[in-house]
Amino acid sequence: MALSQSNEITLFGHESIQKIINYHWKNVNIYIYTLFIVPYMIQLSAFFIWSNVILGNESSPIYLYANLFLVGILLVFSCYFIILELAQWKSKGFEYLKDPWNYLDWTPLVLIVVNCVRSLTEETYTSAFWRTQAFAAILMWFKFFYFLRSLDSTSYLVRIITNVAYDMIQFMVIFGMTVVGYADAFYSASNALPVEERFIGSYVDSLLYTYLLTLGEFGTDNFDALSWFLFISATIINLIIMLNLLIAVISETFANAGETKEEAKFKERVAVMADLLGVIGPIVYESGKSSDMLLFFAENARGSTKEFSIEEQVDDLNQKIDS
Repeated sequence: MALSQSNEITLFGHESIQKIINYHWKNVNIYIYTLFIVPYMIQLSAFFIWSNVILGNESSPIYLYANLFLVGILLVFSCYFIILELAQWKSKGFEYLKDPWNYLDWTPLVLIVVNCVRSLTEETYTSAFWRTQAFAAILMWFKFFYFLRSLDSTSYLVRIITNVAYDMIQFMVIFGMTVVGYADAFYSASNALPVEERFIGSYVDSLLYTYLLTLGEFGTDNFDALSWFLFISATIINLIIMLNLLIAVISETFANAGETKEEAKFKERVAVMADLLGVIGPIVYESGKSSDMLLFFAENARGSTKEFSIEEQVDDLNQKIDS
């Protein structure tokens, strides 16, 4: 879908574009719920119960049967989603690999399959098992954000989060430089003290200390004059200036997103439809329920007296989509 590749947010404010999007959304919305959202909710629920209720309770009389039942559900739905991902990959080709959401889809599926097999073949759960489980859990819950894009009430919030993360990149580079710089200084200042009075053991500890200082958590035991100087300057720069700058960046992003809230809703709809077109497209557009060749123009009947020819409208739409 060409619309999904456009970065011109104002394009989605045109009534004609909105009507076209709504037309297609009405056709595919039910398939998004039945093929993706409902199976995901079942898989997430089974994973949550398996991870937090069943695992670690081997002494329970129902452990063996409950573990087999939930592992079976997780393996079935993991294979189901892997098939859907392969269908999307086949449809999009190399473009599939450019979308970071796809990696978020694949990683928890692989981790869940690995741990399901482990739970059936290993008698005890190792630390590696639980670390894998932790990564799978956080990624499964993060995937919720993807499906929230398809809901009108939450798509706007998801877009704000995405925009904030993007706008924070330059800030995080500067913030990272200050953390690394102060960590270097604190480590050297600690090494200047007698061994028994040093408050930092390694540079990694110094990085952690500097980061926690930024959040307001710190210790000042065994500080000398140099350490106090670094501490005061770090609180001014990292704790006061940098965090308030971060708040300013987020506030500006939020204000800008609020101006295009309605447009963002339609843009997210297009993005979701484009992502899932490889699976939903053959069902909807080859079943006779719709036609991907359909093109129509919605007349704005709200008092506009300016007339445009079909050719002018097509050229105008093409220019906006290409931009």
